[in-house]
Amino acid sequence: MNFMKHRHKQALRLLLSMLYFSASTLFAASGKLIVQIGAGDGRETVELAGENNVVHALDSNLANIETARKYIQSKGLYGRVSVEHWTGEELPYIDNLVNQIVVSDTGHRVSRDEIERVLAPRGVFRDQSDSSESQFTKPVPAGMDSWPHWLYGPHNNAVSKDQLVGVSRNMQWIAEPKWERNHNLLPSVTVMISCDGRIYSIEDRAPIGIEGPHGHWVLSARDAFNGLQLWTIPMPKWGSESWGKIRTGIAMRFKNPTQVYRRLVANGDKVYVTLGFAAPLTEIDGATGKILQTYKGTEKTAAILYDDGVIYLSQNTSLTEPGKNILALDPKSGKILWEHTGVTGVVSRGDELKKYSDICLTIGSDKLFFLDRGEIVALDKKTGNKSWTTPRPPVKDIFGHSKYNYVNLCTLVYHKGGVFLAQIPSSASNLNQWQKKQMHIVVLEESSGKERWKTMGTSISHFTPADLFIHHGMVWTLNEKSDVLKGLDIQTGETKKEYKIPELQVGHHHRCYRNKGTENFYLYGEEGIEYINFKTGEIDVIHWLRGACAYGIMPANGCIYLPGHSCGCHADTLLGGFMALNSNESTLKLTPDEERLTKGSAYEKAQRPSPDTQPPASKEWSSYRHDNMRSGATTADIPDKISKKWTTTLQGKLTAPVVARGLLFCASTDKYQLHALDADTGDIKWTYFASGPIDSPPSHDKGRLFFGTRTGYVICLDAISGKLAWKFKAAPVDQRLGAYDRVESAWPVHGSVLVQQSKVYVVAGRSMHLNTGLYTYVLDAATGKILHKGNLQADTDPKGENKGAVMPDILVSKDNSIFMRKMAFDKDFKSIRDSKGGYLRARGGFLDDSWLNNVYWELNSATAQIMAFDNNRTYGVTGLRRLAWKSASHDTHKLGSGYNLFAYDLPATGNKKTNPAKKRKKSTRRAWTTKIPIRAQAMILDKDSIYLAGATDKASLWTTADEKKLGQLLIHSKETGEETGRHDIDSAPVLDGLAAANGKIYLVLKNGTISCYGE
Repeated sequence: MNFMKHRHKQALRLLLSMLYFSASTLFAASGKLIVQIGAGDGRETVELAGENNVVHALDSNLANIETARKYIQSKGLYGRVSVEHWTGEELPYIDNLVNQIVVSDTGHRVSRDEIERVLAPRGVFRDQSDSSESQFTKPVPAGMDSWPHWLYGPHNNAVSKDQLVGVSRNMQWIAEPKWERNHNLLPSVTVMISCDGRIYSIEDRAPIGIEGPHGHWVLSARDAFNGLQLWTIPMPKWGSESWGKIRTGIAMRFKNPTQVYRRLVANGDKVYVTLGFAAPLTEIDGATGKILQTYKGTEKTAAILYDDGVIYLSQNTSLTEPGKNILALDPKSGKILWEHTGVTGVVSRGDELKKYSDICLTIGSDKLFFLDRGEIVALDKKTGNKSWTTPRPPVKDIFGHSKYNYVNLCTLVYHKGGVFLAQIPSSASNLNQWQKKQMHIVVLEESSGKERWKTMGTSISHFTPADLFIHHGMVWTLNEKSDVLKGLDIQTGETKKEYKIPELQVGHHHRCYRNKGTENFYLYGEEGIEYINFKTGEIDVIHWLRGACAYGIMPANGCIYLPGHSCGCHADTLLGGFMALNSNESTLKLTPDEERLTKGSAYEKAQRPSPDTQPPASKEWSSYRHDNMRSGATTADIPDKISKKWTTTLQGKLTAPVVARGLLFCASTDKYQLHALDADTGDIKWTYFASGPIDSPPSHDKGRLFFGTRTGYVICLDAISGKLAWKFKAAPVDQRLGAYDRVESAWPVHGSVLVQQSKVYVVAGRSMHLNTGLYTYVLDAATGKILHKGNLQADTDPKGENKGAVMPDILVSKDNSIFMRKMAFDKDFKSIRDSKGGYLRARGGFLDDSWLNNVYWELNSATAQIMAFDNNRTYGVTGLRRLAWKSASHDTHKLGSGYNLFAYDLPATGNKKTNPAKKRKKSTRRAWTTKIPIRAQAMILDKDSIYLAGATDKASLWTTADEKKLGQLLIHSKETGEETGRHDIDSAPVLDGLAAANGKIYLVLKNGTISCYGE
């Protein structure tokens, strides 16, 4: 490498041997994202992969790439380990993403600045092509901070020192799960913290939307910069069955005892947690998940704080009534240093959770502080002896929304010699305020407990402890009577700053989680995230982000972390999933248009497509859900009695199928492969390796296959041979981020691109709000040349968002219009408007297979989890008992109750000017409804029948591995809804995993099998 030739190599090697990993142990750790420069034959690439590492190899030699891919595939690793063609000096990654970079080929030259740009903090570089095996570790940037406690630190002041967190403009990474379980179930994330470049969280990974007693709780560790799952530890004794009655209802999302937010703390590479609700304190190695020790005498730990080498605990004395002990613990020896007993604490609930008290434990410089009934108490940190007690404002047992006693839902903060209490006054009118609640602010001297000053403020938080932030020498609170954020001097209580924030009140209640802060911003959570600059009062309003119920968001490592939500509001634009967003300024140098197209060996043939005469539609299933309207319907007539004709097994997570020209096409999403099978025999005819995931099936047109990849490309293949005709880079540049334990482009393209009238319609991107927006193209199908291009960006000015903004989805075409969620384009993909309905729309996206979420498919006035339609009727399946307001019913499915299959008559579609008798109806009419015993994840129509495939609705499906359970293929009459046939299948199908062509039914299952049914 050029930059290394000018270094003092001997001194550098000596320094590295003292400070960093030895060469023999550098890659021993698992769960890393490794970039290899120079793949060779793939053997070293496979070695780098180990058991859990994700390896992305780059090579400029096409022969090397082909050889390496074959070798990696032979080991069954392709996908987690991949090789991509790369030339140039810029690495195709966003900043701070990669854990390790290995140079294996002296022919590649990359500058040190470029390597440091893409390395994550603490990331390691190693040049194996250099005989010295030079290496270095990237330092943590100045101004970057972690978030090791629930409220940032042991002082309970939820304001980090991170100077790099800013207004979210780019995605850093995204991971599963896409949704929390449900508004009417416990929040899926109890708490989340960050330390040493990792994210730790307590999560429920049970299936969403299903009512039942048991969650699948785990302690999870992810890489903070690329989202890779590092390890998980099961927590079977956690959740509602461990701390309260089993209930389902809108109040369930508030059924966490407040103490559970304080059960997870990190310091350096050590994690401290209770692995059950009544469990003792456990120390865990943050890098590996190995349990290091469990501390005796800490059973029923309720809260954990770490400060200056000592762990301070509150401990439940009982699980049936309030009571606390307070302990100081040496984490190295496990020795209990002192114990303070006889504490009652405060109770903030009037329901079954009233048996659990809290104490708001807070650490000061030489004392610790807590609430005990009507008093603030101080203990000496070294001895645990009581130093002083001071009465707090009057307390009455008056319960507000969801039986909260807000007067005890307090916040106690320590800051530079002062103890700051935020307490809601106990009046019924105040406790039931929907938006703002008045709040006592009382400041005491740490040394004596004497009152320094007190005043009234306002807390905007909803169903959470009162907001109290101390920053820049001021206490920040809302004005009692107006929409003003004010800063009060910490010594005198005098108002020093006032910022007007009236536009933040939107009529809806504040999100159900606490606000937080950073060095630069008050992170307000009214509708999404509202960034209020502490220094200037300037405001950025973002409605298209949402934190997790009860927990909220976390600012750390220069990012905002959002652990998922279950909201159906703003469904077309609201981002979902466990994600990290950054505020890096865009410095993109767009790839010139003339460099976007790559021609393949079948390019000339692609310009001489098959004759315009296509086989009858009944003979083919040429695109996702059959046609560009995504109807899921064919005019074919499948025989009444069918049986299995063949089964083929492929590797990986499969997509829905497409059938054309005697071939079945299906992608292995996680293996980056597209397969062609003989539709009559199931024999594999060819396999094409892509540069990244293909998330949905290709579109067939005139002997050609068109599909997008999650690496930002559109590819055209000859359908018969699988040879490349052309490849088009739709992403503005090659730039990868972390996505679902892999790397994907910041501007991915769905596999199922829209093809019509010899044109290919393409959308690349993730959101109109992020990463410079969405990029749209119309390409000539034969040549891949650009016919039209555009860039859709939402308004990113302060105080703004584009109300018409949408996220990308598989495109729908109908009546000379093209639709993407609620956005409509003309046939040239130019003019844009809000749609007026009349087409199939998936509010959560067509490829969201979570099913029982709060965003449904819609056609006219019919809504369902999955739908299909023909010229006369719409057919759908619902799993919830009611579909209500704004697609956000908050409802759940009860296992064993079955699912509803229905038929709606379509509204008349005639032109009322030429045929007044065919005026469009305002709503559809339900023709029939029947119960089915499966969760239908695949649904198609032929001339007379409905075919549905899904997992059976049994209690065994409570496991997250439902693909291992039996399912069924059902056949029902379109006319009456009566069941006319049933076949057992080996597992649940993939989403939309049914197709009908040539008088046969094709079914793709989650277990990797494809089957054909016919006479």
